[in-house]
Amino acid sequence: MPAGSENRLSMAIGVVVATIQECRGRCIDASEAKTRLVEPVLEALGWNIRDPDRVQTKFDVPDQSRVADYALKPRRKPRVLITVTKSREVCYAEKEALHCAMTTDVEWCVLTDGDEYRFYNATAAVLPCRRLFQRFRLSEAVPVVYHPPYCGRYSIPPTRLWLLADALTVCYDAEEILEWISPRGLLEKRIDDHWLICLAVDPEGEWSGNDFYESRFD
Repeated sequence: MPAGSENRLSMAIGVVVATIQECRGRCIDASEAKTRLVEPVLEALGWNIRDPDRVQTKFDVPDQSRVADYALKPRRKPRVLITVTKSREVCYAEKEALHCAMTTDVEWCVLTDGDEYRFYNATAAVLPCRRLFQRFRLSEAVPVVYHPPYCGRYSIPPTRLWLLADALTVCYDAEEILEWISPRGLLEKRIDDHWLICLAVDPEGEWSGNDFYESRFD
């Protein structure tokens, strides 16, 4: 992202983290999480949440009472569904959020309470428990680091082979991961590239982001 956009995102995250700390000790419901925690981040990423051609709110799922809170549409077609829960309820909404994405054939799914974020490839041909591949909390200023044990064989387009150089040591912070779902990030298919890295280092789908974070989130 351009330097100005990165600064806006850093500032937005700072405000969100301050709000989370201010509200610590009480439950933030989903409605408040959307307006005070999630939407400032989406706007800082470059999304116009008032433009239904770019961000569709209350994305309906056929034959379901539940709807996704946001559908991000870089080219007027949903690429990412975001479901927002009340604080500390993310784990209980996982199955429903994934089903919502799979039903509408939207590949990427983000589940958040405004602090914790979980990124899923909802339509990947792997076990459901392996579809989670990034997880972090904005309130924890800890880089997301993963050291793959080996580099397996996987078919990656030649134009993206340079990404394998980063696969030996993958280190992200929250801002970088969030940028994957910015308008520019989705057009450049950054999230797709990083999913391919996960498959390249673990083609059998035996690694899960959940395994890595388990000790930190318990």
